[in-house]
Amino acid sequence: MPRQVDVAIIGAGTAGLTAIKEIKNLTKNYLLIDRGPLGTTCSRVGCMPSKVLLQVAHDLSRVKVLKALNIYQGDGTIDLSEAMKHVRKLRDYFVNFAVEEIKEMGDHFIQAEASFLSPGRLKLDNGEEVEAKAIIIATGSSPVIPKEWDKFKDRIVTTDSLFELKTLDKSWAVIGMGPLGLEMGQAMALLGCDVHGFDKNPMLGGLKDEIVHSEALRSLQKSFPIHLKADVKLSRIGSKIRVSWGDQHRDVDRILAAVGRKANVGSLNLKAARCPLDEKSLPVFDPDTMKVKDAAIFLAGDMDGQKMVLHEAADDGRIAGFNALQEHPIRFKRKVKIGITFSSPNLCTVGQSLKDIKEPVAIGEVSFTKQGRSVIMDENEGMLRVYADKKTGLILGAELAAPSGEHLAHLLAHAIGQKQKVQELLRFPFYHPTVEEGLRTALRKAKKQLYCKVDPGPDLDRCDA
Repeated sequence: MPRQVDVAIIGAGTAGLTAIKEIKNLTKNYLLIDRGPLGTTCSRVGCMPSKVLLQVAHDLSRVKVLKALNIYQGDGTIDLSEAMKHVRKLRDYFVNFAVEEIKEMGDHFIQAEASFLSPGRLKLDNGEEVEAKAIIIATGSSPVIPKEWDKFKDRIVTTDSLFELKTLDKSWAVIGMGPLGLEMGQAMALLGCDVHGFDKNPMLGGLKDEIVHSEALRSLQKSFPIHLKADVKLSRIGSKIRVSWGDQHRDVDRILAAVGRKANVGSLNLKAARCPLDEKSLPVFDPDTMKVKDAAIFLAGDMDGQKMVLHEAADDGRIAGFNALQEHPIRFKRKVKIGITFSSPNLCTVGQSLKDIKEPVAIGEVSFTKQGRSVIMDENEGMLRVYADKKTGLILGAELAAPSGEHLAHLLAHAIGQKQKVQELLRFPFYHPTVEEGLRTALRKAKKQLYCKVDPGPDLDRCDA
């Protein structure tokens, strides 16, 4: 006799756990299923351990700055095995939060692998069967390793295995200059490894603004060489892997493959769910409701193939969890797009890209080369460009490669979300000395380009207004 539930959630990651928070408001008859290992992608192999390693690397780079100034008199060496132990210790700390949350669910959780028997019916690999009025698929994603690289797997790691290394090899090729590839490439370079980065695309880190990208690349190249538009081939030379591109090659100890991720749906037997599938064999769904077409199935998180970032996965989960038992699913607007690469400088995209904007656009820009606080921090690299509608002053988007860029990006995302105009954002305080003063400079430049009438004089509200 199958277990009868209102909602079954497959996947106990960020999206699945967030979905349950909404489901609990609608029913107490739900079941969470996960094959393990437990812990979200973010806490176990993604955001958190990568940022720990990056923090260690940035801390060491500050020591090197102080040594160059003759302020620090030590030798500045680092024990890489201790660094990796520290990464795993903090990783386990963060993973434990998710594990404890799952344990508290008691009978509402089963650790098993689930697959569809028919629409609304699941088979678990422990022999149990589950029938549900609605099913949420939140199975996450896994790193891709091209099939032609299979013969080199003994020398290839992904972010799923990088943090298990006892120490770091001396020489690396990081293939894929997206956010994690860039972050880990720079981290390992700052920790003393010989690193080369590669990407087949002409731009890195999700940037689209060519001026910002040029500044970003110039700055990042100071940490390690980056080869763009590189079609790499791998071969084995003794104990090393040869990375060839064009008429060049590099022999390295190990490869970090960061070329993309794919949805974890291979074991679900989606054909038995009888829902329409797209060209990637993923269910066709409405991203505003997360509902699969013609089925009581909802998608959430990385597996939907949309934006693979935690806050988007959490929003997916909230929408899917809320809609799972609604007679008519509700459509929800999404938050302002924001992307952050935690390299030094931070690479950030906010709102619309310059190429996507149709309106006449005012562009305010600032270089951080001579920006006061950036100079003090010895991080005076990068460029910020903010885009506004010339007719109204409405802030539409921005791209930046900047020190403390993560905070500037949030400030701009919140401004865009509140539909603020350039002239309105300028009326808020910009403390001295801060990196935010650089944003003020860019906003003032954009303001001068506006067609609309703006009040002359100081960027302040008038008492008689």
